[in-house]
Amino acid sequence: MPIALAAALAAAAPLPAPGAALLFAAGQAVYLAAATVLLVLGRERLLLLALLPLALGAAALPLLPPEAVPAAVQAVVRAALPAVAVCAAVAAAARETVRAVREGTGAGGAAAAGAADGTLPARRASVPYGLFGLGCGVLTALAALGGTLWHGAGAAPAGPVVVALSLSMGAAEWLLYRCRSLALAALARSSTAAGLRWRAAGALGLCLAGYLAALAALVLATAALWPGGPPADPARLPAVLALGAVLWTGLLLQAFGAARTPAAVTAAAAAFCAAAPLWLHPGPPGPDTVLAAVCATAALVLLATAAALLGRITTHR
Repeated sequence: MPIALAAALAAAAPLPAPGAALLFAAGQAVYLAAATVLLVLGRERLLLLALLPLALGAAALPLLPPEAVPAAVQAVVRAALPAVAVCAAVAAAARETVRAVREGTGAGGAAAAGAADGTLPARRASVPYGLFGLGCGVLTALAALGGTLWHGAGAAPAGPVVVALSLSMGAAEWLLYRCRSLALAALARSSTAAGLRWRAAGALGLCLAGYLAALAALVLATAALWPGGPPADPARLPAVLALGAVLWTGLLLQAFGAARTPAAVTAAAAAFCAAAPLWLHPGPPGPDTVLAAVCATAALVLLATAAALLGRITTHR
């Protein structure tokens, strides 16, 4: 968690943003670290309880008449709700980590046991996961800031893209779980290897299509509801959907233990998109076109890898 905080501060400090933005970046990093701990330990309900006050407050504040609550009170509430969520998540993560280590259960107990007998996995085994996360972060940042990099400060804001991708993670996680369940059902119904491959590919395509449909709806909804924002750009939607396909298929491969391929593909895509303005600008292809083409190619590679992986009997043992 201190590493996450230091990394967030180091990344946000050079940007021309007010202190509140720097504080938000730090809080978000700490929350994500605590949420990861709770998810790894299987304590999703505690994470939900930690987020409940924030969700209820965010839903209730817009419904109140502006004159019903003084502006100063609204500002305090808006700052306090995220702080409460972060503190609750950190407290829950710390408590559950200590409990797991003491009881010898879950990832915390496994780590403690591994440290005791010297069987901890090599640190390099975690590098692909970090590289995939870094690549996804760069691609998401380029989806939001690509217009600014290509056209300068006058480019249209892309805040709705980031919001839509963030909100879509709920549907993504559910569909990842659903895809795994459908793949196991395909294994049970198949009597031949070819039958398993076809059924697994169908489950993969169905779940990916469901995620992309949810993401498209969120992109259009956030663009319509964004205060003072421009109308939805038709050229941006394919780029966001291609990026979403990369994120979802990469997470699916990681869930099945195949971390190296999504790490390599995502890192290569991020490097290409980040360097594209250096040799393509000024030119006809804009940032959305480049992002859509690169992410679509990366998504096809990951989708083919996932289809081959799910079509193997040994994957589901």
